[in-house]
Amino acid sequence: AIFTPNGDAINDLVDIEYDLLYLVQAISVEITAYDLAGREVAHIFTGRAASGRFTIQWDGKDQTGQTLPPGFYLLRLSAQTDQGKKHNQSLVSLVY
Repeated sequence: AIFTPNGDAINDLVDIEYDLLYLVQAISVEITAYDLAGREVAHIFTGRAASGRFTIQWDGKDQTGQTLPPGFYLLRLSAQTDQGKKHNQSLVSLVY
């Protein structure tokens, strides 16, 4: 996905969509962005969710509210399951 958080109201947000399946109760879910060097640059979401399809939007800003520089970022979803913590990653491109 490519998005351009430059304030022109076109592609300023990226939709992060994920499915949670076969859960008997709500679990802890966390979505974090990392640069390609592996440094955490944004904590996007923390919460609990049960089975279903979910969409979270990210505005391309870091922990301090500053727009990140153009580049590639890894989005990592972590979910605490009864079999331990599970992770899924996706690459997103931020451009101006």
